[in-house]
Amino acid sequence: MEYDPVAFRPSLCASVDSSRTNRTASPSHLAEHMTQPPTTDFNPFDPVLRRDPYPRYRRLRDETPIAFSPSIGCHLVARFADVETLFLDPIGFSNAAMASTVGGEEGPAQPERTGRVLQTTDPPDHDALRRIVSRGFSPRSLAALRPRARAAVAEALETVRATAPGDVVDLVEALSGRVPVVMIAELLGIERERHEDFRRWSDAIASSLWAAGGADASGAVAALGAHLDAVVAERQRAPRGDVISKLIHAKEDGAGVLRPDEIPEFVTSMLVAGYETTANLISTCVRLLATKPRLAEEVAADRALVPAFVEEVLRHDGPVQLLMRRTTRAVELGGVTLPGGAMVLPLLGSANRDERRFVDPDRFDLHREDGAHLAFGQGVHFCLGAALARIEAQEAVDGVLDLLDALEWLGDPYEPVPALMMRGPSTLRFRRRQARGPARSADTDGGVTRRSRRRQRTRTTTLPWTAPAAMCSIARRPSAKSKTWLPTWVNAPRLQ
Repeated sequence: MEYDPVAFRPSLCASVDSSRTNRTASPSHLAEHMTQPPTTDFNPFDPVLRRDPYPRYRRLRDETPIAFSPSIGCHLVARFADVETLFLDPIGFSNAAMASTVGGEEGPAQPERTGRVLQTTDPPDHDALRRIVSRGFSPRSLAALRPRARAAVAEALETVRATAPGDVVDLVEALSGRVPVVMIAELLGIERERHEDFRRWSDAIASSLWAAGGADASGAVAALGAHLDAVVAERQRAPRGDVISKLIHAKEDGAGVLRPDEIPEFVTSMLVAGYETTANLISTCVRLLATKPRLAEEVAADRALVPAFVEEVLRHDGPVQLLMRRTTRAVELGGVTLPGGAMVLPLLGSANRDERRFVDPDRFDLHREDGAHLAFGQGVHFCLGAALARIEAQEAVDGVLDLLDALEWLGDPYEPVPALMMRGPSTLRFRRRQARGPARSADTDGGVTRRSRRRQRTRTTTLPWTAPAAMCSIARRPSAKSKTWLPTWVNAPRLQ
């Protein structure tokens, strides 16, 4: 799918106060003491730039770290410290901007979104919603989900193992696009036989969002909404322990937090956000393993490095490149004043490569000690599903490492997914190699069962840098003494 940056502009600007662009662009509308942001021709949605935005990010950080881009009618924030400050001020920078529908003049109209969802609400509504949903992401819940994530990865990769030698398989299709939907559907309590439907609906909805000329997702939205209406009605009669039941029966100050008719939209937002982010994270991890064989060998030889590998992928080439905020009043940031009602794009991809925060930031460093990144945001809007995304990515990396020597990377050039806020490869094509020896059972490795291997002693460590409160401690096995391709499972995280 190709994007026209000019076609993108009208619908985004239409979501803001119509006088906002003129106030920002004209000094006559600013108080004399305000420092007006400089302008830039940088457009983060340019399809050519999106293939490798990092050199331009560096230039933006050096020359115009906070600037107004007339081509898209938005202010851009490029440096780590400024992006972090923005995230820690949810009052001055409203999350309601995330409700903006981004699409071209010729794109199909998308269903209006009017309900309250985590991605578009501010405190105090956001706090009440988050308290409810966070119960499904408690340490106990996540401990139960890691084995399920491991099983979901194994099921997905079994289809790859079953392919004939010489066949070509796309791991975006076979792995990255499958595991996140399975995990989110299980959190929501969706029956296993409907997982494939959920994946199809999620694909359609995700591909229609944040894109000029995006595909019409009205059919998928209607089908998903109808199914969720039925699930909500059933959970009202017979609640379970899933997130949908918690949303239905949650009370705040004696009143229901969400009406039953609001829950399908809330659940849809969870499904799409969790699916798209985690799928792109897994895909980027796999591509890096395929293109950096020495790095793959190092991680494969010592599976205790898998969590650090995933964290460095999040920093170095994270799945979410930017978010949207809207100023609720004139706000001072990075030495300039942003006017009230301005659309602001914090560039996470740029912030996580800021030379002022990281040593040699363009280098992928598996042993980095300054790796605390902003890939999942910060503050009250820190990604609720961050720990789950980490679990899924860690298990996917572990599973792929077991299979990588049976696959030949076809070397396709990088082509990003057609989602303007996201980054990840759209395809990961491998050819199945000829078998090099007798097949091993999926449950054994050299006569050692996975169960007995998981009984081996682990030690608990934390990453070498100070992580956010929602970051996990990781249970790690001692370093491997030989370079083997055996999987080493890590225990479920314990949230601090």
